[in-house]
Amino acid sequence: MSLYRGMNADELEFQYELRSKEADFDGLAAEWIKRCQDFRDASDVAVDLVYGKGEREKLDLFRGAEGGPVLVYIHGGYWQRGDKAMYSFVAEPFMAAGVNVAVINYTLTPACRLGDIAPQVRRAIGWIVASTPRNSRLIAMRFPSWAILPAAT
Repeated sequence: MSLYRGMNADELEFQYELRSKEADFDGLAAEWIKRCQDFRDASDVAVDLVYGKGEREKLDLFRGAEGGPVLVYIHGGYWQRGDKAMYSFVAEPFMAAGVNVAVINYTLTPACRLGDIAPQVRRAIGWIVASTPRNSRLIAMRFPSWAILPAAT
């Protein structure tokens, strides 16, 4: 039975589940995590800055340039998995261009309801705004499944 653009449920799942596209996903993920750790170790970064009361309400702030714009990166993972530490690599080209980058964590489902996540993102952005120079430009960037969150905040 076609659910969307001629695709059935199994075909749709294949499109959304990135793990199914890479034969050695675990090996690729291990390389990705190592690259991120190496980048964090070599960067001017403040890790695990607390923006809220929740255990995962923390962010990493990569310092590109004093007074430069701030890019806020909201990681993906279908609201169920992932961690800011897996996305440190996102900061590299932006830091080279003088952009500061905040990579945020948030509570994952099922430990919270989906509707609880947007307020966490708002808190993170509020913390970032309060912690940066008043004239800094703020840019929100998200992993595809989070398309709604920057607008919801």
